[in-house]
Amino acid sequence: MSETTVKATREESIAQFLADYLDGHVCVYISQKAFVRNPDEEDGFPTCLSISGTLEQHPSGQYRVLNDDDNYVYFSLDDVFAVVHNEGRPRPNICIMFPWDMDSVRHAVDTFRGNRRTKTSSRYELGPVMDFFGSMIDNEEGES
Repeated sequence: MSETTVKATREESIAQFLADYLDGHVCVYISQKAFVRNPDEEDGFPTCLSISGTLEQHPSGQYRVLNDDDNYVYFSLDDVFAVVHNEGRPRPNICIMFPWDMDSVRHAVDTFRGNRRTKTSSRYELGPVMDFFGSMIDNEEGES
């Protein structure tokens, strides 16, 4: 079976599973540790984000989970890592993951660096992840 066939079969399977929950209550989440959201004794809770709301499908094929105007998430079938509906639980959990798009990361780094130089009235602090990507981009540019 080719990689394309496997991907199509996987997407069809996920689409059929999600179809059962359209217009219903679901939870979509992304976690630093793949699909793990529960704490472990050593590290506590992993960094994660969960949005609970109504599952919708748009004509474009994208899905949206809407809680209110400020709490929503869009995703496509390519983003779905796992869908789990445990027996006895009121709603399924949809775990999404997506690869870093380096062009988007470069844009974010450039935007924040530009703001740091030109907007003295803004209050913000770049986190260690941004520092990591900034130094990685600087190293790439130095090698060219």
